[in-house]
Amino acid sequence: MKLSRRIATGLVAALALTSVGAGASHAAGVTITGSGSTFIKNLFDACGPTWNDTNDAGSTVSYSGGGSGAGRTAFTGGTTDFAGTDSTYASTDTPPSDYTYVPIIAGPVAIMYKHSGYAGTLKLSAATLAGIFAGTITNWNDAAITTDNGSALPSKTIVVVYRSDSSGTSSGFTSYLNAAAPTVWTKAGSSTFTSSAPSGAPTGSQAKSGSDGVTNYVSATDGSISYAELSYQLEAQADGVKSAYVINKSGTAIKPTSVSAAAAASAIPTANFNDTTGFISPDYTSSVATAYPITIFSFGIAHKTYSVANDSVKDFLNYSLTTCGSAQAATLGYATLTSTALTFAKKRVALVSSVGRPAAVTTTVAPTTTTAAPTTTTTAAPTTTVAPTATTVAPVKGVSVKVGSTISAMTVAKGSKLSIGSTAKVTLKVTSGATVCKVVGANLKGLKKGTCKVLATVKTGAKTATATVTVTVS
Repeated sequence: MKLSRRIATGLVAALALTSVGAGASHAAGVTITGSGSTFIKNLFDACGPTWNDTNDAGSTVSYSGGGSGAGRTAFTGGTTDFAGTDSTYASTDTPPSDYTYVPIIAGPVAIMYKHSGYAGTLKLSAATLAGIFAGTITNWNDAAITTDNGSALPSKTIVVVYRSDSSGTSSGFTSYLNAAAPTVWTKAGSSTFTSSAPSGAPTGSQAKSGSDGVTNYVSATDGSISYAELSYQLEAQADGVKSAYVINKSGTAIKPTSVSAAAAASAIPTANFNDTTGFISPDYTSSVATAYPITIFSFGIAHKTYSVANDSVKDFLNYSLTTCGSAQAATLGYATLTSTALTFAKKRVALVSSVGRPAAVTTTVAPTTTTAAPTTTTTAAPTTTVAPTATTVAPVKGVSVKVGSTISAMTVAKGSKLSIGSTAKVTLKVTSGATVCKVVGANLKGLKKGTCKVLATVKTGAKTATATVTVTVS
């Protein structure tokens, strides 16, 4: 059918206006970088590769961790496009005037420990935890630990492992100790562990950088104890690293899980939501019987001012909050935000890249009284329908990933000789080298330098094909 020129012109104008509106919400193929919180890093590592593969703009994201304090510093200095943090800027800091916190996820700070002589379930009260990390409880058979558990643990010297860097996880953990056991942990919480510890670093303790650093030390050291987001402890289970049940205000010993963290996060009082900055303060003394008491929130920090890069930051943070968070959180030991917290978070992400963004172009057409000339309708000749075919991605030679980083399942599968259609579903399974790499959700994470073999299963419609891919972790 032939369109009249007048109708065709109107259609082109409508498409142009639609294009302007759509372009306002998607950046055009940029690379964005972030750093900071290692608490949230496992989630960003899981979300990054799939966002890179699927975002409309064709943008890519790189997140390097480094600790909340370092992340805030880099963001303030303009060397990154966004930051991850579990704690606020200090009163002495000067953050960018257009910053906002964007709540992304909640999660439990797990008390992870290794004691080869004890196979039971370890339960610890706030006062006992405070004594251990303050250095006044130094052996696993201490009377306070015995009281918490009903029987004595085998004697072994306790080795406290704490974060050496400026850490949001340290801030959350020490703030909990001060709130729940103030007579033992007498100083306010701090991102620097030794600044909050009542007498500084405990005798014989060890300081390690990042969540990976403390986890690796606990994995290798019998008798040690530390704190990190639950996903790190879960990764170290094969090395004998366990999580303690923490006794909450109601007197219930609670295991750190995504469910018990969600119970805490969903009961946060209204007063804990800061409408000015976007920060949500944890409630360490919640009376909810099923709540894990050391549950904290992790945030992105982004600019409100419009830019192409900030549009992509907005899209990535929203993806991590909603689509990816919903799919990956439970597997990784996080709790997705719900109800009040989710509504609050969506309002904060909407602020990113919102100030000074170009207005959509609008055109007003004056009404006319001209009657359009009749048009002739022509029936188009019949056409032959061609069945769609799968787009094949050419295989690449070799697959590699850096230690602590992740790559998507599709990227791994491209290292095989299989033909991969655009609609294919890929699943992964590590068949050898499980200490070198690990499947995390829909991605593969490098754990340490070496090689591992991964079975990639590619399913397209009713057809399934498999291949083993060698992955180099550097």
